[in-house]
Amino acid sequence: RAQQPGASVCTPWGRGIGKSWFQRLTWYEAVARYDGQPRAGSLRETRGVRIVHLMPTFKACKDIHGALTDEELGASGEWGFLGAKIDHTSWKITFPGGSWIQWFGTKEANSARGIRCDWVTADECDDIDPSVMDGIVRPWFSEPWSLRERLLGGTPRRGRYGLLYQEHKAG
Repeated sequence: RAQQPGASVCTPWGRGIGKSWFQRLTWYEAVARYDGQPRAGSLRETRGVRIVHLMPTFKACKDIHGALTDEELGASGEWGFLGAKIDHTSWKITFPGGSWIQWFGTKEANSARGIRCDWVTADECDDIDPSVMDGIVRPWFSEPWSLRERLLGGTPRRGRYGLLYQEHKAG
């Protein structure tokens, strides 16, 4: 229920709880809900949901999510019915109804300043500099019809000085 347009959800869970699995689950559920659906109020034809997944490094994205995403979205996988096409070079996952999921490390996110999206998930966000969230991620939601949803998770590591605590405190 917490995940809805304009919402920010923070999951400061410990190791082994299932944060990464939970984030992938929310991607697939969002695609199942919005793929092919026209966006009301958009100035141009916008269908589906646009999701960006952010981690400290692009290598971490591939290592943690790569094989499991292939398995889950494959033809015989639990979410295979969504019809995903995975570009294994850029790790952009596209769907027939216009939805997409794109992975970035924080260094690559800096070069993606011009993108627009609806949903951002961040894994291990205590290892992401808070300035990345303020200076790079927030402008990704600049379209008035963006869903502006965020799901930030990670293992608390930096106490009251990290992005995880900052977002958890913000409620």
